[in-house]
Amino acid sequence: MLKQLFSLFLVLFLFGYCNSIKANNNTCALAKDLTNQKLPFSVTDKLDSSQNPDIDFFKFSIQPEGLIEFFVATGKQNQITGPRIGIFDSQCKKIIDDASRLRLPLKGIVILAITHTNDLAFTGGGNDSYILKAEHIPTIRKFSGRLVDALTQQPLASAALMLRYCDGSGLCDPHGGTAHRQTTDAEGKFTFTDIEKGQHALEFSASGYMDKSILFTVTQDQAHQDAGDFALTSQH
Repeated sequence: MLKQLFSLFLVLFLFGYCNSIKANNNTCALAKDLTNQKLPFSVTDKLDSSQNPDIDFFKFSIQPEGLIEFFVATGKQNQITGPRIGIFDSQCKKIIDDASRLRLPLKGIVILAITHTNDLAFTGGGNDSYILKAEHIPTIRKFSGRLVDALTQQPLASAALMLRYCDGSGLCDPHGGTAHRQTTDAEGKFTFTDIEKGQHALEFSASGYMDKSILFTVTQDQAHQDAGDFALTSQH
C-alpha cells in the first residue's frame, strides 16, 4: 500500500513539475532566457493548448542596435498556420506584432512571443511544433551623397533618385516591390536610411541631363556611408 501511494505521489509530483517547467515559458514575465545566445540561431519547440493556453516567450539581448529578423516555420500539425509573432520590451509592453516574419531595428533586452495567428492578445495560445529563427541583417543606417553637374561641379537641386533592391540576377525589384524615392535638396544632397544587406541599384534623373544608374552591395553594418559626389552629364 505504501509503495502504491509513493508511486502515485511520484507520478503527481513529476506531472506537476513538468507542467511548471512549461508554464515558466508561458508568460512574458517568465520568458525563457536566451540572452547568452549569439545570432544567428534557431529554437525548436511546440505549443500545446490542449489543457491550458500555451504561448511561448523568449528573452533576447541585442547589442549593439541592429536590424533583426525573426521567422517561424510551423510543424506537421499546421494548427498555427501563419503564427503570430510579438515583440515586447523588457517591461513586457508590446512593441509590435505581425505574421510569421518580423524584421525591425532593435537594441537591448527584448522579448519575443509565439502564438496562434488569431491570438491578438497573446493569451489564447496554439497547438503545433515550430522552428524559430533569429538573424541579424547587415544594414547601412544612413547613406548619403551629392549630385552635381559633370562639367561645372555645381549641385543639381530637385533631381529625382530611386533606390531599388536587386535579387542578384540583374533584376531589381522584380516583384514590383516599393522602391525608395528621394529628391535632392538645394545643395544637391540626398540621404537614404536603413539600406539592408544585398545588392542595390541607385538611379538618378534630372531635367536636361542623361540618366545614370550605379550598383552597390551592402555586406556589413555601417552607421553612415558618405558616397561622395555623383556627376550627371548634360544632354546639351
